[in-house]
Amino acid sequence: MHWPNAYQLMTIGISGILIVYPIRFYFKQDKETMDYIKVVMIVLWCLNFLLGFNQVFSFGGLLILFGWWLLIDSANYFSNNQLVLSTISQKVYYGFIAISIGSIGFGSIFKIQHWPYANILFTLGVVLASILLIVDYFVRRKTKYV
Repeated sequence: MHWPNAYQLMTIGISGILIVYPIRFYFKQDKETMDYIKVVMIVLWCLNFLLGFNQVFSFGGLLILFGWWLLIDSANYFSNNQLVLSTISQKVYYGFIAISIGSIGFGSIFKIQHWPYANILFTLGVVLASILLIVDYFVRRKTKYV
């Protein structure tokens, strides 16, 4: 079962990302190594979809760049931002992060295996992740890290 016009909508959206993100990168004042990695990763991802090179970029350089970005940027994010919450609240917050990531991961695996409760598990993970993003935006202190 496919959504009507899904390919056209995705093509328009990914083309917009391919146009807007390099423009944003060009006008950014302070560029670091991670900024260059992000722009290369996004351009390769967009070209992967638009040109249909599924086997060229799927497990090669794009996956390596994504892993590098995920490790370095997430480590910087958690080390540069301090929670305004108490230590108990921090433990609950990080527990929700673990439950959210686990629910999304296991829900995806369940979905691939066609096991029961896959939709509930995946939806729970996505809802928890969205709640965490909202809490992260409103509760964390604003720092220079972007």
